[in-house]
Amino acid sequence: MIEFNGRGDRMSYQDTNPENAMAIRLLARGLFGISTESFRSHRFMSTKEENLLQPQLVMEEIVKEIRAQTLYAGDIFFYLHIDEYQLTVFDQTSERFMKVIN
Repeated sequence: MIEFNGRGDRMSYQDTNPENAMAIRLLARGLFGISTESFRSHRFMSTKEENLLQPQLVMEEIVKEIRAQTLYAGDIFFYLHIDEYQLTVFDQTSERFMKVIN
């Protein structure tokens, strides 16, 4: 389960591209286990690097990490809990944001 329940994962002015917005949240919560806000404040990546992130690539890295830690080779199911607030802050963005995760 990857939890995006508003505790530091709210949409911000930096989230202009829904694919990058999802990718950064997946990276922060899925690989680092911290909020998007903490991830950005620690400057793990530059804004330019963040803009290159793609959800599919981040998911592939999460799968690699799970497999390395557990030696599990079967199918992996992801349950993403996304707070509805994040999806409604920017109406235009929210529709595209949902398409990214479907």
